[in-house]
Amino acid sequence: MAGRYRCHLLPLYLLIVVGGRRPVGTSQLDLLVGGQLVVELKAVPQLLPIHVAQVISYLKAAHKPLGLLLNFHVPVLQAGIKRVVFSAKEARTHR
Repeated sequence: MAGRYRCHLLPLYLLIVVGGRRPVGTSQLDLLVGGQLVVELKAVPQLLPIHVAQVISYLKAAHKPLGLLLNFHVPVLQAGIKRVVFSAKEARTHR
C-alpha cells in the first residue's frame, strides 16, 4: 500500500475568483491528499460554521468535491474530524 496515496506538502495556492470574473486574491491549502482531498487543519476550542464555509470555498476554488476539517483541540482526534462535501448541484447554484 506504500505509495498509493500522495500528500502534497509544498505550499499549494488557489486563485480566488468572484463571479467568474477577475481574480480577487489567493488562498493557501493546508493539505491536498491524492490530488483530490482538501484537508484543512485547525486547533480551536470548537469548529464553527465559518470553518466549514472556509473548506467549502477551498473546494469550490480547487474544483474538488470532498474535504476534511481536522480540529486538534480535542481530547480524542476522532471527535475533531468533520467531512465536508461540495456537490455538483451546489456548484451549479454557486456560479
